[in-house]
Amino acid sequence: MCVRFYVFALDIWKSDNAVLSQHPPDVDEQSYRFREGVPLATWFPPGVPYAMSSRYPQARTLYDLQNNTLQVLVVSKALRSVLERFAGEHSEFLPITLRDHRDKVASTEYSIVNVLGLTECVDRANSSFSVDPFIPTRLSHVEKLVLLKDALPPDRHLFRLKERPWAHIVSETLKKAIEDQGLMGMSFVPPEEFASAMYRCA
Repeated sequence: MCVRFYVFALDIWKSDNAVLSQHPPDVDEQSYRFREGVPLATWFPPGVPYAMSSRYPQARTLYDLQNNTLQVLVVSKALRSVLERFAGEHSEFLPITLRDHRDKVASTEYSIVNVLGLTECVDRANSSFSVDPFIPTRLSHVEKLVLLKDALPPDRHLFRLKERPWAHIVSETLKKAIEDQGLMGMSFVPPEEFASAMYRCA
């Protein structure tokens, strides 16, 4: 049976969608860790505050997959519950506190999802991309994304690309479970339609 997968992208077109654009200082210095696919629970300070960006003062609404420019998955309690069911064995959930533009607590029910492991499955011969000049094994701008079917993990509903660690891939099963709950803030993009100029990966 052929399992269908999608790029898990942020819905960045909602003008009221609050934006998280900066890690707190005690996390920012080692934020590269979020791209390694290794356990972070013993390093990450639980409940650390993340502030809404002052560049978008009218953007205050929280969604289930929260808009950010940090290349991480920031999820609501409801989305976390779904992910725990389908991907909990291979994921860590790092609790954070969201603060609004006035530095007041907006929510304590959000988490950063750290998906463990990196899956090497990009068909470089048939994809169109530029290479990261500092890390040649990573893809920078992507114009066309083709995945190697034989390299896709059939037993995983959520995984990330080794070639682009901030790009998360979800199965058709997980996509349907999220949609059935009516959760918001995300787009499910067929890999062949994905272009980094049009979609932002969490």
